Amino acid sequence: RLYGGSAILMLTDQPLDKPLDLNKIKKGSLKNLLVFDRYFLSAPVMNVFNPLAPNYMLPETYFINGGSQRIHWSHVVRFTGAPIPLRLRMQTMGWGDSELRKAISQVMDYTASNAGIAELMAEANVDVITRDGLANEIGTDQEAQIIKRYALFNQMKSVVQMALLDGEEKYDRKTLNLSGVAPIIEMFMVACAGASGIPMTRLFGVQAAGLGNEGKGDMNNYYNPIRAKPTTQLSRSVW
Repeated sequence: RLYGGSAILMLTDQPLDKPLDLNKIKKGSLKNLLVFDRYFLSAPVMNVFNPLAPNYMLPETYFINGGSQRIHWSHVVRFTGAPIPLRLRMQTMGWGDSELRKAISQVMDYTASNAGIAELMAEANVDVITRDGLANEIGTDQEAQIIKRYALFNQMKSVVQMALLDGEEKYDRKTLNLSGVAPIIEMFMVACAGASGIPMTRLFGVQAAGLGNEGKGDMNNYYNPIRAKPTTQLSRSVW
């Protein structure tokens, strides 16, 4: 469903160009199952003329790209993506839209927020040194000596955890307040879960919030639509 749909081609002992007769399927008749995404199959003829047929608004026959074998629609099990309007389905061989499209903007926002916060973490603690006459030294082309001086200062602080300062220098550390970061990240996580239809307990592996809440209600809301798909999609679009 990432690409708007996929299909399973059932290889049996019956010819692919003829309708599949379920009554003739015995033990051992099913030889193999081949999975294709929508772009591996082409359908030159769509059933747009017989609304009583089970494959209405779906292909009559399929061809594997690059092949000449005609495949009757009854040999193919279809998994469609997100629903799209009828007029668009006529242009896409009955396939749907990518399931990722409805959540991609939220996923990108979440990814960007994580990257932005990672940059903030790198600057969470900044060393500040006050030095008299620094502006004059920069104006007299002493930048190289200044950079060398404080590179040595930072090296000593990292290696031996010691800071050596001149009597005219003052050291301070500025700490960035990140107390509001966690609610922002959680907000983006909730948006991703809502757009994808997957609860946070499953999508991000976080424990459900609330006293005594084990996330069972969220998982029931997730599994119920999945249980309905064989009836609402497969049985209607295949047979």
